[in-house]
Formats: sequence, C-alpha cells, structure tokens
Amino acid sequence: MKKEIGLDNVFWHDNSEDFWKRFSTVVEDLKPKFLVDVCGSDWSGLLFERMPAYSVMILLGDLANQKLRLNTTEFFMHNKLIRGFNLEHYVREELTEERKKFFFKIIQDDINSGGEFFGNKNIAKEFKLSEWQTAFDQVEQIQKKGRILLDIGGSGNVKEQSV
Repeated sequence: MKKEIGLDNVFWHDNSEDFWKRFSTVVEDLKPKFLVDVCGSDWSGLLFERMPAYSVMILLGDLANQKLRLNTTEFFMHNKLIRGFNLEHYVREELTEERKKFFFKIIQDDINSGGEFFGNKNIAKEFKLSEWQTAFDQVEQIQKKGRILLDIGGSGNVKEQSV
C-alpha cells in the first residue's frame, strides 16, 4: 500500500510495543489533525487517545463489527471530535457543483486511461451528471449488475465523457 498509493506512514496494528512506539513517534512528529478509521472498535479508541488535541476521527466503516469504545476525556479535555463520512451524503450535500465535476473528472480520467482504480468493466447503466442523485438512489440494485457511469459532458459518449 505504501508503494502503490505513495503513502509514507501506513500501520498494521498488532498491539505490540513496537507498534505503539512507531505510532506515537509519527503522531509526535507529524501532529496529524485527522484519523481515518474503518474498523470501529477498541483499537479506534486507543488510536484516538494518542492523537493530538483538536484532532478529528473520521469513521468510514465498522469492519470490526464491534462497539466503538472511547475515553470521554478526549472530548472535553482535548477538544477532539468524531465525524462520520458517507460518500453519498458528501457528494449530495457538501460538494459544490465545481468540486463534483472535479471529483467525477478524476474518476473519468482513470477509466479513460485503463481503469486502474475504478475500472471500466461490466457497465450496467449510464446517467447524465444532472441525474447523479437518481444514480445514487439506484446504486444498491444496479451495483450487482455492474458499474454506473455518469456522463459529465452531456454528449452521451461513454468512452470519452463518462465516469
């Protein structure tokens, strides 16, 4: 993952003394503001406790299928926050139209260059960009059949204009 995505600090937790030393050193050196968590477990709370004051934990999932356990002191003594993240809500509610176009252009460029990250196989349905909300509403039923493309150019040319 470090090489493929170009990340400098990727940790795989093993609860060893070495892990906590490495994690604490990186937190002390970089003073990160965000902790992105996909597990939601005791581990999430332990990592969150080691984050600097005023940091934010963004929850993306519940892979551990466990209750999230946190030390409440982190909130009132260190002013930390927790925020959920849902991509559908983010695109619908938080992105400006300009940022939506940029977001979809990144996906389009990837697909047009071979689809290394998003792929271009098994396209089930195409929507115009203005229909993106309808596309999101139908994701669960369509995703089993294949990918959904959003035409950001309005030309209907899937190869050059869709994501």
